[in-house]
Amino acid sequence: MKFMAVLFLLTIFLIPTNLRAEQKYNPYTGEYETVYPGAELKYNPYTGNHEYARPDASPKYNPYSGDFEMAPENASPQYNPYSGDFEMAPKGASPEYNPYNGEWEFPK
Repeated sequence: MKFMAVLFLLTIFLIPTNLRAEQKYNPYTGEYETVYPGAELKYNPYTGNHEYARPDASPKYNPYSGDFEMAPENASPQYNPYSGDFEMAPKGASPEYNPYNGEWEFPK
């Protein structure tokens, strides 16, 4: 019985997190980024930076920051309560904790 309870808790807390986001090292910035599985390094011509993004992402204007961010077609500015900023993310996305920089960020 105790084994089943532990297995159930592991299923709830660990598996969904691993399927939703992961950390990838960006050799251009020297930092780890929170990304969705399958994210690729893409060049953002508006910022001059390489960043991880979904394969279908392109630069989208974020009116709250005044920047162009790499985001999928269905993305819109989403409020990040941990940073107090609006970031481009798909509707319903949740910030994920990045243990490398200690910040909560929407997966790219």
